[in-house]
Amino acid sequence: SMGTNTENIYFRVENLQKKEVIVNFEYEVQYGNDCFNCEGGHNEYQRHITLKPLEIAEGECNDKFPRPLTLFSKFHNIPNKRVLENFKVKEISVREFDNK
Repeated sequence: SMGTNTENIYFRVENLQKKEVIVNFEYEVQYGNDCFNCEGGHNEYQRHITLKPLEIAEGECNDKFPRPLTLFSKFHNIPNKRVLENFKVKEISVREFDNK
């Protein structure tokens, strides 16, 4: 089997601080005429990433889940029910990691 051939958007987040931080954000995505998480607050589209001092995190081209920094766009080798038309990254917050 050849598997699926997908087109994705990959994000990169860099911690420029000398402290561990947590980055929180949400995706709002539009596939065709359908908007997902346009009202905000849906867990499926919320992301939480912990970064060590000066660490860089990037979306990866693999089949492992979860993939917090990868956004699906479309398939190349099977019919698409929907194709990504537009997206927003919103509700972005960065705070110092506190493990207390």
